[in-house]
Amino acid sequence: MSFIRWLLQRLTGLILVLGLGTHTIIIHFSGHSPVDVNVVHERLKDTFWLLFYVVFLGATLFHGLNGLYEVIDDYKPSRGLQVFLGVMMWCAGCAALIWGLIVLMAWRNVVII
Repeated sequence: MSFIRWLLQRLTGLILVLGLGTHTIIIHFSGHSPVDVNVVHERLKDTFWLLFYVVFLGATLFHGLNGLYEVIDDYKPSRGLQVFLGVMMWCAGCAALIWGLIVLMAWRNVVII
């Protein structure tokens, strides 16, 4: 694993721990019980929370896919298979990120397509 990917794996792990803790506290202990669509919509209208969830989404995708790539890399696949799987994971990650951004923007009534 390159040093940059190693470092990003640790940084995204830290972001996930802090983000999940924040998300759990906001969702379960904020006094809006039960959480309904209106609460979520109002929260995502706030730019801070929108950016929070964009960063959380990106960190989750990178951390998960980079970790999966490293597990596969431990089995020492051929160079061609390694490149193929790396490209497929980047494509899947970019597609999931775009999908997630579309969903988040839809909550703000922003048309981005």
